[in-house]
Amino acid sequence: RMSKAGRGFLVVVFALTCLGLVMTYSSSAMFADQRLGNSNYFFMRQLIAAFIGFGALMASSFLNPFWIRKHSRFFIGVAFFLLTLVLVPYIGRPAGGAHRWIRITGFHFQPSEIAKIVLILFAANLLSNPQYKKLKFFEKMITLLPIAGVVGIIVFQPDIGNTSIISMALFSIYFAAGLNIPRILGVVGILGISAIALILSNPYQMARITGFLNPWNDPQGKGFQLIQSLMAIGSGGFSGKGLGQSMQKLFYLPESHTDFIFSIFCEESGLVGALFFLLLIFLLAQRGYSIAVRSRDLFVKLLATGITTLTCGQALMNIGVATGVLPTTGITLPFISYGGTSLIVTLFCMGLLLNASMYTINSWEVLEGEKK
Repeated sequence: RMSKAGRGFLVVVFALTCLGLVMTYSSSAMFADQRLGNSNYFFMRQLIAAFIGFGALMASSFLNPFWIRKHSRFFIGVAFFLLTLVLVPYIGRPAGGAHRWIRITGFHFQPSEIAKIVLILFAANLLSNPQYKKLKFFEKMITLLPIAGVVGIIVFQPDIGNTSIISMALFSIYFAAGLNIPRILGVVGILGISAIALILSNPYQMARITGFLNPWNDPQGKGFQLIQSLMAIGSGGFSGKGLGQSMQKLFYLPESHTDFIFSIFCEESGLVGALFFLLLIFLLAQRGYSIAVRSRDLFVKLLATGITTLTCGQALMNIGVATGVLPTTGITLPFISYGGTSLIVTLFCMGLLLNASMYTINSWEVLEGEKK
């Protein structure tokens, strides 16, 4: 039987998903009508993804987490294979200077979205193994090679945004596992230097950085997107212009239904709407970390920590991009942005969190039964 906290968690997830469907339609209807002749095109695809996603949520909420743990190596192999497919001609679909999408018979999906949860599963399994802490430092580095391989492919797509959020989630798992923080920071520093070197050598990424640092130097070019985003947020005021009344979505703000949907949301709902969304994210984070803290099994604790950091951290990073606090990264706003793969994977992760709540201190008897 689902607990009261579990029902409250589902209400938050349902509210975020419904909010996303409303904003997908509001931000994309005009664009879809002009470009595709069907104002409902993006909304209907997102609605289908939501139904599939809630099916995935229900399925993952009943999965035995120890079965998932047992097959984590297989899953990371699948993720690695899918990520390599983006480089195969006629299968991988380049967009915006990057290779992140797979196209098969008209169906598109982003393997890095799947890779994010797979990496969390793999890292949680690895670090919850009692034998891991007994390994020497270089032996530990060897065990991390599968993670390095998957992250390396994502880095060179290039996809600095997803690399950043994955690194954040993995760092939170290592922190929760109680490992040597200075060494972890050393590894993070090396990865950071590598990422900076990649950005400096890639004109596509450099354009984003220069546009972020001073968008008014090139208001019609590199800084155009950020300027339009800030105009949308500022014009929303306290209570917003009203649902469907955004002006920036009328072909002024690029990616208004994906990466910069938060700007349109702020324009239409104002500060009130933005604070409401942040409240929902806060409630999601509170519940996720509460599950992690109260878990009696280390694997479940690390899994809940990673999923919560991944989802809420990505939301904050997307908001940071929209408000000009962070450079453009190309990551979506969880639950809200248009993107079937992202929504389905996010809802699948919420099912895993709901599942993890059954393995907390108050449900330890259930855990013992599963292990037997």
